[in-house]
Amino acid sequence: MIKALSPLYMELNNKINLPQPEQSRIILEIAADMEAYYDQLISNGVSQENAITTIREDWFPSDQALQELISLHQGFYSRLAQRFSKHSLSIFERLVILSLLCFISLTVYKLFNMSTLSSSSSAI
Repeated sequence: MIKALSPLYMELNNKINLPQPEQSRIILEIAADMEAYYDQLISNGVSQENAITTIREDWFPSDQALQELISLHQGFYSRLAQRFSKHSLSIFERLVILSLLCFISLTVYKLFNMSTLSSSSSAI
């Protein structure tokens, strides 16, 4: 890693919010490309400060590009949960719980009716 690019590495680290293996992999891939571009600029006679400025202005990934990259590396459930706000998610959870309670109640009711029908038919 090139020490002059440390502020850019830190910025990437702060902007990419993923579990550690994916976060490190993304940062290392971007860092390798940044370092190659930095070496190319330096070999073309660009000063270190101008090379860093050029990388930041012309090549450094935008916030939108980073968000798309993050969404590619997120799991299915994380992407699904992010589509719901906290309020909507709690409503969704309530609906799931209500559906489960209705299913359980209906199942218990049917089982109870079946046992009462079989006991009443055996009494006849």
